[in-house]
This record gives sequence, C-alpha cells and structure tokens, in this order.
Amino acid sequence: MKENDASRNALTSHHSLIDRRFNVNPNSLVDNHLLSAKPTEEEVSRFEQCLRSRSVLTPVLIDNEDRIVAGSGLVKAAIRRGCDVISAYRLDEFSAEDLKVYAKSLIRFTELLHLDRDLFRADAEQIGALADIIECVAKSPCDAGDNLTV
Repeated sequence: MKENDASRNALTSHHSLIDRRFNVNPNSLVDNHLLSAKPTEEEVSRFEQCLRSRSVLTPVLIDNEDRIVAGSGLVKAAIRRGCDVISAYRLDEFSAEDLKVYAKSLIRFTELLHLDRDLFRADAEQIGALADIIECVAKSPCDAGDNLTV
C-alpha cells in the first residue's frame, strides 16, 4: 500500500511540474556557474546532436533572475541550433520533492534518448544538494543572521 502511495505522489508531483513549465528564449538566460554545472564542449556538442536528431529537450531550471540552475548545456545547444524558445521551470516554484522529481526526470530523459547519464550527473547532484538545503531549512528555520560565519 505504501509503495502505491509513493508512486501516486510521484505521479502527482510530475503532473504538477508539467503544469508549471513555460517557454523562454534561451538567449535571455544568464549562465551562472555558481548555480549550474559548467558543461564541457563535448557535452554541449552531444546535446546539440540530440536536438538536431530528435528535436527534443527536457526543460531547464532557472531562478527568478533567469540564471540557469540546471541545464546549461541544453541552453548552449539550443542557442547554437538557433532555437527561439525552450521549456523551463522556475526554481522558486519548486519544493524539495519537486527538485527530486526533476532530477529523476533528467536521468530518465538520458535513458529515453540513449544518452550517457553523465551528461546530467553534475546537474542532478546540484539539484540534490538544493533539495537537501530546502528540506533542512524547512525542518529548522532560523533567522537570516543566526549561525552564519564568514
């Protein structure tokens, strides 16, 4: 019974992600390597090849200032191919659970298109870290200045 509930919750979360997807011009996005893994030239070329042969990209994740959180290689490939729009999600609309579902969707995307899972490994790790931070803050909120050291 618990397994069915978990599957149902994952499916519900996936559908809620689809509802939050929107289109954005890839040229308007800011490459921010503090938030997104820096793709190698080979990785960008592989994404570009995928886009050329299948015309499919998974949505990228951006923050509220249009900085790329995950999917930097996809954005670069879309720009190279001259795409006017790509799908995206906003980080500030995601819960920790949403981030986990999104990370799994990146891996599933690589499997469906027979791509190397390493293409999204750094992004998936970054997303996992963000999910952990969100969960930690939700469990023990603190004032902005508490426990900060520089």
